[in-house]
Amino acid sequence: MAEAKRVVVNYTGYICETQNWTIVSFPVSHSEVARWIRFLLLSGFQSTYLSSEAYRALGIPWTQQYGARVMLAASSATVRQSLFKLHLTHVAIFGTVFCDEFGLVKLEDYPAN
Repeated sequence: MAEAKRVVVNYTGYICETQNWTIVSFPVSHSEVARWIRFLLLSGFQSTYLSSEAYRALGIPWTQQYGARVMLAASSATVRQSLFKLHLTHVAIFGTVFCDEFGLVKLEDYPAN
């Protein structure tokens, strides 16, 4: 659980070549449970979503699918359960609200060939 309380200042993510999506992992905790969760950084989503698998792993009741308070990268945040009708049901997504509120910015630094 200590990992979920550490403030993330700089973090290295990965870019999925086929879709050019950025993938990052951050610690998320709810109650006494903490897990590292992989997120997609997608600018088209305002809310932050956790997959149904992450909801279960963190012990968040499904009744809180429209909003649960968690510690995300050492910051209190509201997350929602991924929408079942989307093809991204099993994916966690960082929303623009969280990014804006905590100053999370995506910087791409490609190595020189």
